[in-house]
Amino acid sequence: MIMDKIDPVMNRDLTAAYLSVLPGLGHLYKHQYRTGILIMSVGNIIAGLVIGLSVFATLGVSAIIGPILWIGWAAYDAYSAKDLSHRAKSPV
Repeated sequence: MIMDKIDPVMNRDLTAAYLSVLPGLGHLYKHQYRTGILIMSVGNIIAGLVIGLSVFATLGVSAIIGPILWIGWAAYDAYSAKDLSHRAKSPV
């Protein structure tokens, strides 16, 4: 069947990327607890402050571009992060 050919590690990578709509959540999903908590607490606050302050200088453009870049970076980083879950297969 088609579902048998899907690599479970690849699915976990994509799921982590999708969960990064809230930056840090994808890292937590892949058991990267320190990175996920750091991004969710400090990273999101700093990103919000920087984007919020730059809205005035960019006439609102950064209110659109900033979150896209921040969420895109978090999704890419969560996708490429090593999965520390006990369920993940280690590459041989």
